[in-house]
Amino acid sequence: MAFCAVMMAWQTQHVFNIGNRYILLFIFFATLCSYHFHALINTIYPPSTERHEWNIRNKHLLMVLLAITTVFVFGYTYTLRNEIGYIAIGAVFTFLYSAPNIPWTPFIFLRRIAIGKTIFLAAVWTYVTGLLPMLASHTEITAKHMYYLGSRLFLVYAICVLFDLKDKVEDRTKGIKALPTVLSDNWIRFIYYLSLSFALICTVLMYVSGMGLSTFIFMLIPILICMFIYSYSIKIKQDLYYYVILDGLMMLSALLEFVYVISFTFVS
Repeated sequence: MAFCAVMMAWQTQHVFNIGNRYILLFIFFATLCSYHFHALINTIYPPSTERHEWNIRNKHLLMVLLAITTVFVFGYTYTLRNEIGYIAIGAVFTFLYSAPNIPWTPFIFLRRIAIGKTIFLAAVWTYVTGLLPMLASHTEITAKHMYYLGSRLFLVYAICVLFDLKDKVEDRTKGIKALPTVLSDNWIRFIYYLSLSFALICTVLMYVSGMGLSTFIFMLIPILICMFIYSYSIKIKQDLYYYVILDGLMMLSALLEFVYVISFTFVS
C-alpha cells in the first residue's frame, strides 16, 4: 500500500514537473501508519479473512510498527511544517475512513452514513497521491490538473467499489453502510461502469488539454482493464487478488510511467 501510494504521488510530480522528496517520504510513512492503525482497530471484530486473523495474532507487532511509523510521520510533518494545513486535511480524511471501526459512540454514528466508506477512501487516495503533491509544491491548478485528478478519483472509486463488494458481509455485520449494503447488484454494476466512464472522459480531456501522449496511454490502460474484470472480481474473494492485482491497478499507470522514464534515460 505504501509503495502504491508513493508511486502514484511520484507520477503526479513527474507528470507536472514538480518535486518534493519529503512529500514522497511523508506519504510512504503516513500510509504505513494509517494501515497499521486501521488493522489494529479492525481486530475488535471476529476475523473473517486470513488477513484479519494475521492482524489478531500479531497485534503487538502492529503496535510496534504503528509507533515507529508515527515517529517518522511526525518527523516529516515537521520538515513540511509550512504545508501543515494541507497535511492536516489528508490526516482528517484518513482518520474518517478508519473511524467507523472504533467502538465508541461518536464513531459508531459514522457507520450509518451510506456510501461514506467508498467516498472517503477514493477521496483520500486522490488527495494524498494527487492534490497534496501539487499543493505542497505550490502548483497553480489548471484544467489539466483537474482532469488528471478526476481520472484518478473515478478509477480509484471504481476499484473501491470492488473492495466494497468483497467486504459486503463484513460491513453488514459491523453496521457500516457501503454501496453494496444499501443498493442492488444492478445499481452497483451501473455505478462501477459509470465511474470508469467518467475516468475515461477525464483522461481524454486531460490529453486534449495538453498532457503528453505517453502519460495519456499509461493512464488509459488500467481504466480499460477495469472495464473487463467486473464479472470476475465479484466471484473471487482471495486477498491476494485484491491487495496485489486491484491495488496494482491503481498504480499501474505510475509503474508504466516509471519504467518508460528509466528506459528512455538508459537509451539516451
